[in-house]
Amino acid sequence: PPKGFYCCLSLSLMRGGAKHLCYLLLVCLAVETLSFASLPLPPHRRHPARGVRSNRPAARGLLAAMSADTAEYEIIYPDTAAQNGGAIATEVGEVEAFLFDCDGTLVDSMPMWTENWRHTSAMFGLEGSFHEGFLYEHAGKTIEETLKILCAAEGKEVDYKEFFEAKEKHMADIYPLVKEIPPVAAIARAAEGRMRMAVVSSGPRYMVEALLKQSRLDHLFEFMVCAEDVTKHKPDPEPYLAAAGRLGVIPHRCRVFEDADAGMASGSAAGMQTVDVRKMEGYPRA
Repeated sequence: PPKGFYCCLSLSLMRGGAKHLCYLLLVCLAVETLSFASLPLPPHRRHPARGVRSNRPAARGLLAAMSADTAEYEIIYPDTAAQNGGAIATEVGEVEAFLFDCDGTLVDSMPMWTENWRHTSAMFGLEGSFHEGFLYEHAGKTIEETLKILCAAEGKEVDYKEFFEAKEKHMADIYPLVKEIPPVAAIARAAEGRMRMAVVSSGPRYMVEALLKQSRLDHLFEFMVCAEDVTKHKPDPEPYLAAAGRLGVIPHRCRVFEDADAGMASGSAAGMQTVDVRKMEGYPRA
């Protein structure tokens, strides 16, 4: 205690005896309590949702997501992926932004895409090389890259503009086939208001907007980075780096949710944590 404390103690004993002493002790106790409460907490004691990294060492295995009603998922850190195949983030506070792919991650658009590509490919004589798993094999590629692969497999050339016009016309009738992917959508909903969030997709903007609107997830995200927003696409890191730049968040504090190898490679190359949603319980299987 400071020197003044002893002076006050002596005066209290001389003038008022025990009664004054009790009052003085109560006042000192109140002052000490308020002083302690005003001290800042050390970084590792702050609430994790504020984006402060935990000082506890990371363990390996599975991470329970942001609340009990969301799925568990494995996080792969770019600096440890090669050594131990992934590690746990111990607190939500380790990241400041969640970045989601759209097709196959937030929304189950594969039934729509499969029917759409099957129908349009048949119109242009490309149905011989299109099969049920074709789109899964080339997930993460742009629609132009996918059509190029299909044409090469058939040894045919088609007018891209005519093909995509026919494809879009048919798709307008099958949008209701699009549904959200529950375990991933639950993570996004639980993070609303607690985490910066954006969508990073290889699809054209009008298509991504339509898919998110159809699945009623569009209101959760600040913006989208789409095919026309970058010059290089997944697996190049440019799309995810562009999203981090717009958010003003450094890459290693971003967590990427992806369903395609190309997208996982893109996020990892950007120096971000990655989550393969295909491993989540409840993810739709082909």
